[in-house]
Amino acid sequence: MSQAAENKYSPKKLIKTFVFAAILFWVGILPTLILSGGRYVIGSDYNAQMIPFSMHYYELFHNGMPEFDWKMDMGMGTVPGFSFYNLFGPYTLLSLIFPAAFMPYLITLLNGIKFGVMALGAHLYSARYVKKADTAFICGMLYAFSGFMVTNLIFHFIDIISLFPLVMFCFDRLLYERRGVAFAIMLAVTGMTNYYTFFSICVFLLLYFMVKLFCKEIKIDAKLFSMLALETLCGVLMTAVVLLPAVMSLKGNNRAGDLIFDHNLLAYEESGTVLRIIQSLFLPPEQGCGLFFSQFELNFSTCTLFIPLFGIIGAASEFLHNRKSWYSRLMAICAVIAVVPLLNSAFSAFNAHYYARWFFMPILIMVMMTGRYTEDFENREIKTGIKIWFGAVAMFIAYAVYLILSTETYKDYVSLYTGVLSYALICAGALYVIRYRDNKRLNAKNLSRIVCGFCAGILLFNTVSVSATMLWEDADMESLINYNDGIAPDTEDDSEFYRVIADVTRLTESTNVPLYWGYPQMELFNSCVPAETTDFYSKLDQVREQGAVSKYDEQYSLYSLTSVKYDILCNVPNQGGVEVEPEHVKMLRKGFELKNVCGHYVIYENTNFVPMGFAYDYYLPETDFPDVVDDGTYDSDEITRRENLCMKALMLTEEQINKYSGIMQKLPDDLAGDTSYETYVKDCQARRERAAYEFVPDEKGFTSKINAVKDELVFYSVPWNDGFTAYVDGNETEIEKVFGGLCAVFVPKGDHTVRFDYSTPGLRTGMKISICASSVLVVYTMCCIVFGVRRRKGKK
Repeated sequence: MSQAAENKYSPKKLIKTFVFAAILFWVGILPTLILSGGRYVIGSDYNAQMIPFSMHYYELFHNGMPEFDWKMDMGMGTVPGFSFYNLFGPYTLLSLIFPAAFMPYLITLLNGIKFGVMALGAHLYSARYVKKADTAFICGMLYAFSGFMVTNLIFHFIDIISLFPLVMFCFDRLLYERRGVAFAIMLAVTGMTNYYTFFSICVFLLLYFMVKLFCKEIKIDAKLFSMLALETLCGVLMTAVVLLPAVMSLKGNNRAGDLIFDHNLLAYEESGTVLRIIQSLFLPPEQGCGLFFSQFELNFSTCTLFIPLFGIIGAASEFLHNRKSWYSRLMAICAVIAVVPLLNSAFSAFNAHYYARWFFMPILIMVMMTGRYTEDFENREIKTGIKIWFGAVAMFIAYAVYLILSTETYKDYVSLYTGVLSYALICAGALYVIRYRDNKRLNAKNLSRIVCGFCAGILLFNTVSVSATMLWEDADMESLINYNDGIAPDTEDDSEFYRVIADVTRLTESTNVPLYWGYPQMELFNSCVPAETTDFYSKLDQVREQGAVSKYDEQYSLYSLTSVKYDILCNVPNQGGVEVEPEHVKMLRKGFELKNVCGHYVIYENTNFVPMGFAYDYYLPETDFPDVVDDGTYDSDEITRRENLCMKALMLTEEQINKYSGIMQKLPDDLAGDTSYETYVKDCQARRERAAYEFVPDEKGFTSKINAVKDELVFYSVPWNDGFTAYVDGNETEIEKVFGGLCAVFVPKGDHTVRFDYSTPGLRTGMKISICASSVLVVYTMCCIVFGVRRRKGKK
């Protein structure tokens, strides 16, 4: 390795990159930190998932990692439920060494570390392809503060994105220098962090390798092929302990199973998709506001490619300068993939939902190309590119004026339009000045300082603009809603097991706050609910994707069916703890009454609460439940009728009816036709009278005691799962799947104990696979060390 190369990788340079990126991040979010009292809140998924999930992870680990988590929706396995959300990622594990009281502030600290790691990895990767250490530093900063990273700050994907450049660095070391082990370890670390993005990375690595092979950038031989095969296999299989349970849990999830093959494969159905990508080449991101192309899926698909200061100019110049290079050809392929739906979906296992969350991978290559461009400033003509940039911004200015004048909605975004377009103009103007007016004093060190300023600027602009549109005046309230000054709303009820709903979504996006209050929460915002949970909602003609938020104000029977006892509402007029006035209560559900006021929260009790585990006299075939016709209209009465029937009769399949018709009767037509609220109240009372007198959940399932008045099917609102084994008085019994996805067991007449034991499907098999793969990697590592020592001795 040359002296220049050694300088690019020197610890001093690498530490500088890490520290600068972390500090610039904290500077960029400073306005929100000041407004929110030092606890970073930004809105959207960050408040709804990252904050409460991070707090919940801490509790899970310090409670011995229960196999079944009762706080998540109607309950789900801990590993499949949270492995999508970085449960076993390095940043989550790092947070466990700190006291719980640090968590609200530690989340912010860890985000700065993530940006530092991101920049460090990009520095290491780019150093192979650029000449100077300062250029590698620039690449690190540009990657960490690219539009994609700034936008994804609100999503949990930022954890694995920060690790990706290190994966690429280790992959290159294996390809060029035959230096093994590190690549396998990084594959395993990323796979344990987030399996969805891990799949995307594997697809990109294959494409990256094939392009380099085709361009004769690397030469494959038996040794390299063996090392690649072994390390890839070990790295992937080491994630089996997380990956296998997750796949088994999601295999029937309607969101995961909706594939693209029923859609247009060659052209996007959303007209603005390609235009949104083009926009991102010239304008900084606007954090899901949809300033120019407002389709909902585009707002949160993170299809942005913006690079601070340089935009597309640097990468485009290098592309034109070296068209036959491996990186230019790779970028051409990525461009084709991005505009063809079928190819784009390959990074999401051909899922029908549009995502561009793989863009962080080509951005790394674009940043490296931009770095090479900066080292050849004097030989590049960029006036044409600058003119195109100014022209594109001018077109967007005209379009913004049109939208503001013609559409009422966009008038609230004048300041945001001004900020986005001004930043783009400043970048284009600064790049022109740097290239043509100041090149005598320009060197890599001075350029790196300018780049740092623009990197801090894009995050600072994003922070201010998001605060202005989402929570500028309410940042402190968002912080209070998430943390409630450390006070958990107290229902003052320890008599039995119950669930809660937390309608904080009426005022904020912090849906999952009850996770660290200690209450099982019915309306969890989680993309990875079990397939059986989504099946249950489908039987009620509802769509359960990320969240299970009720459709209308008077939805009430679903909560009795699932043993929801309290509705916890954050009410702005009650911030001082004063008594709640009726006019301040929004969306109060039928049958819920005011019980308690705690800090910023108001607690309402379900007067029609039914405990877990109850029996029915009647059944109804699935086909007898009324259908809600999806013709674009909305009939709340039909939805109410369908849900109220669930409190009258158990929904069974034909096979189950044949098995249990001797102990249950079909619901008579006259009873089926009476779905009034008054009758619903009586039905709830009837279910309470036939309910278990004890229900005790634990980390492995639950124990229930019931005195059955006759032979009967006892219903539990727990998602049916292959991992459950049921016992009645110690004797194993079959678990019936009722209501399309929930559980019921046969209990004979008399006093009996019902026990459900849960074992995560695929966890133990995955653990064995991971241990075997890790063992192989240990042996492989020892062999690499031995052969490395021998090789060095031979050279001497």
